[in-house]
Amino acid sequence: MKLIKNSHRHSQFVSSLVLTGILSLGAGIILMDAATSAPKQAQPTPGNLNGRPDRNNRLPAKIANAVRQDLSRQQNIPVGRLRIVKAERKTWPDPCLGVSRPDELCAQVQTEGWQVVVSDGAREWIYRTDSTGKTVRMPNTPPGTGVNVPGAVGDAVKRDLSKRLGVPADVLLIVKAERRDWPNGCLGIDKPDMMCTEAIVPGWEVTVVRDDGEATSGQEKWVYRTNDTGSVVVLDESASNIGDAGGSKSIKATQIPSGEMPPALGKDEIFRAISTGGFAGRTYETILKRNGRVVQVEINNSGATNETEIRRLSTQQVKQFQKFLEQQRFSQFKGLNYPAAQGSADFITVTLTGSAGTTRYADSIQDQLPKNLQEIILVWNQIAAR
Repeated sequence: MKLIKNSHRHSQFVSSLVLTGILSLGAGIILMDAATSAPKQAQPTPGNLNGRPDRNNRLPAKIANAVRQDLSRQQNIPVGRLRIVKAERKTWPDPCLGVSRPDELCAQVQTEGWQVVVSDGAREWIYRTDSTGKTVRMPNTPPGTGVNVPGAVGDAVKRDLSKRLGVPADVLLIVKAERRDWPNGCLGIDKPDMMCTEAIVPGWEVTVVRDDGEATSGQEKWVYRTNDTGSVVVLDESASNIGDAGGSKSIKATQIPSGEMPPALGKDEIFRAISTGGFAGRTYETILKRNGRVVQVEINNSGATNETEIRRLSTQQVKQFQKFLEQQRFSQFKGLNYPAAQGSADFITVTLTGSAGTTRYADSIQDQLPKNLQEIILVWNQIAAR
């Protein structure tokens, strides 16, 4: 097997973990061995320019200044009027930060950086940066524009789409908002079973995309119509680009009832999957231990158990898997349940538990789950395979 050594420090998990100590990252293969990786002392914390631990996870001043200066040039707004209202670490899919420009070639190497929200007090702009501030870009928003929508309206739109997609509201981005006067109380989207008041309703047309750290050109978008306050929000499916994976056709997550939550992980456990159902009706627990042991426990109808060790991971592999869970933001699925389609039979319910929480899904709809969750399942299934 050919091993491609990647000198970029920010290469991360994207695809599956091959249990020989090698990580498959889609575009290449990287040997994650101590002999080929830089010494820990030589690896500064991403976003910290002096290499010391960034205890408060603060945006480095150099990056903040680079973003403000770029926006100042684009909008002709004095730098002093611009302030950073939110900043969080992100892993972008390439050095172009997932927003490549026409005729620009971007290496398929994940890049650590930041997502930064800047405000002039009336409008907000969303930026992406690398970890040094040398590359700063504004995704989806054409130069010279800003998203200026009342907070209550934006929050109402995000809440509705969050429920539709079964994803947290913080992975949704408003990329366009325009004033509109709608022809009636149904905001111009009439339905046979609805009575609409015949009066002009001022409001907004709001466009939303998902921010998964992926390239944004040509991605799905959801267009909403709202009234002036956000008390009425309607998805305009004809104006949206949602295909079969969005809107009303998407898998809708529910909350796992508190009485159905599994016990917390043990002190010596890193990750656990409980599989139950199917025609056989068997229940299996597969557990990754802190010492690298992967064990499977079969629980029969009488409650008796039978434990089998599947394999052992190295300490490095365990750390890699933990880091992968963080990068894929497993915590965003905490408490969410993705049920099987109504009328389905012979499906297995899988409950995944990590330190960041628990999520549950039916294996029959696995290919319709959020992309990050699918990636987690893919990697875990390779670890748990006999």
